[in-house]
Amino acid sequence: MKEAYRCLFEPIKINQLTLQNRVIAAPTSPFSIDKIACKAGLIVMGSGGINVKGAWWDTPYLFSKYEREKTRHTLNQLKVGGSRVSLELIHMGLYNRGAETVGPCDGVNDEGTRIRALTETELAELAEKFAEAALDAKQFGFDMVMLHFAHGWLPAQFLSPAWNKRTDHYGGVLENRMRFPLMILKQVRKAVGPDFPIDLRISAVEWIEEGITFADTKQFLTEAQKYVDMINLSAGTDMNKQGCIHMATTPFAPHNVNAHYARELKQTLAIPIAVVGGILEADDAAAILTKGQADLVTIGRALIADPKWLRKIMEGKEEDIVPCLRCSYCLHWTTDRINVGCSVNPRYLNEDLLPETIVPAAVSKKVVIIGGGISGMRSAITCAARGHQVILYEKEKDLGGVLRFCDHVEDKTELRRYRDYLIHQIKQLPITLKLGEMPSRESLLAMEPQALLIAVGAVSIIPRLEGKAYAIKALDAYEQIDSLSDKIVIIGGGSIGCELALTLAKKGRHVTILEAGNVLHRQDNRAYDLAIEEQLAKYKQSISIYKEVDCSEITAEGVWSKDGIFYEGQVILACGMKPNKEMAERYQGICADTYLLGDCRKVGKVKDTSADGTFLPYYL
Repeated sequence: MKEAYRCLFEPIKINQLTLQNRVIAAPTSPFSIDKIACKAGLIVMGSGGINVKGAWWDTPYLFSKYEREKTRHTLNQLKVGGSRVSLELIHMGLYNRGAETVGPCDGVNDEGTRIRALTETELAELAEKFAEAALDAKQFGFDMVMLHFAHGWLPAQFLSPAWNKRTDHYGGVLENRMRFPLMILKQVRKAVGPDFPIDLRISAVEWIEEGITFADTKQFLTEAQKYVDMINLSAGTDMNKQGCIHMATTPFAPHNVNAHYARELKQTLAIPIAVVGGILEADDAAAILTKGQADLVTIGRALIADPKWLRKIMEGKEEDIVPCLRCSYCLHWTTDRINVGCSVNPRYLNEDLLPETIVPAAVSKKVVIIGGGISGMRSAITCAARGHQVILYEKEKDLGGVLRFCDHVEDKTELRRYRDYLIHQIKQLPITLKLGEMPSRESLLAMEPQALLIAVGAVSIIPRLEGKAYAIKALDAYEQIDSLSDKIVIIGGGSIGCELALTLAKKGRHVTILEAGNVLHRQDNRAYDLAIEEQLAKYKQSISIYKEVDCSEITAEGVWSKDGIFYEGQVILACGMKPNKEMAERYQGICADTYLLGDCRKVGKVKDTSADGTFLPYYL
């Protein structure tokens, strides 16, 4: 272990409970069996709704008679790796379903459901229900409870001016808004006694209109610390998706995004502070602790990307950590549950299809892989780990495929790390690299491969426009970005065009985006949509966007549309990508075991190309 990371492995006492290290595994959902391997000092088991109908969707109470066996099994799974386990206790409030929807005030929620304001009697009953759940958790064998007062759930709804419009002594000024949350804390402490550890999760700010201020959050916590033993600091909201992209940050946000809030709390409060938010690398986590910004770090999606994140740090193998991309595909709402998973860990939620430890192949084969992008590299890694003889061809002098352009984009830090991780894995394995060359059909026939994996990627779509020779392709533009004109016209408002526009705007260029349709970046997930829209709005002085523009001609000075409007600037084409079928077809029919992988089969996201390069090679 590197000396710089020893701070992560110092024990810490929370009330009477000693944690063996300073890492908390966040309550990510859905539950993955791989979490048992994480070695975190504390694992938080998520979404334990209190014993009220609709407290957490329509799920039954964890400690009801016919749920106890399932709860025991999950708790046993989480404990076998040596971690202590906390239970997150939650009530959805005005977002609840399967019951009458209740909240601080009468009204209608974001989904159009009518809300009834809770009465004072009901508030007292709910506080008792939180206390009952905490005591049940203690008696069942959980080591701690985490009271979820963050992300726009019921206690947060009372704390926040965004939701709490009451005019009685539970609304208005902060002293009134925090009355119900404090009632919960008092009842929970009374129920579990003085020695059982209570953790409180809260959002520093909510990143929504009229959301709670950090000053109010601090003031509430100065009162709350009388009843709890630790603060677990987050930010943003869950069901309000604009706030959600600040709860589960995107690549546009910095790392350690909430650390400065945690530092202020640590200077104010007398109890330990844990912080979550953009903590992706060992250096991120260690910096928070060594700078005194917090006492513990809470890790979420980085443990989905690599459940052995902490173990690899412990063993001095940081370069072998699979980096999280913050792509948000692990959040079910981003694709409406159509494509949930992890872009860099195809085993996540697919444990039955892909074993944790790669099993050697029964017969070692000569496997030739053409293309050194994501699919090609992952294929090479999987095949070599299974004991096959692997030869990897890449036409460029460096591996990475289209990920090479990430070197020119500041918001692609995570993708750069993923590319470098894959290259590092390639170098550690017995893989024959053929860089800067592509095999001929004849040479491949002479090699007599037993399996051929074609991963030659995609090529840019070039529109049939007069004067297209005056334009340059978007991916080529990145490599000559410093020599581009001050005025740029980008034809195409997909993710490629929008990301390039942002990169250029940050470098002081004036950019015009021309999109043929009426929607920008329409092929991406919802979290990305919200995040890039937020970024485009920040640079609206530098980026002009025109939709439903039908271009007719490109000139050396700009673009003409069919309705006679001229858009001045150097022209860049960002009209999307298509499979490189022409190159892929050159290699068809050489051997029986031939497969197309990644973008040359179907243009997709990193998640798709990673999966292609992992699952199929495993079953060769």
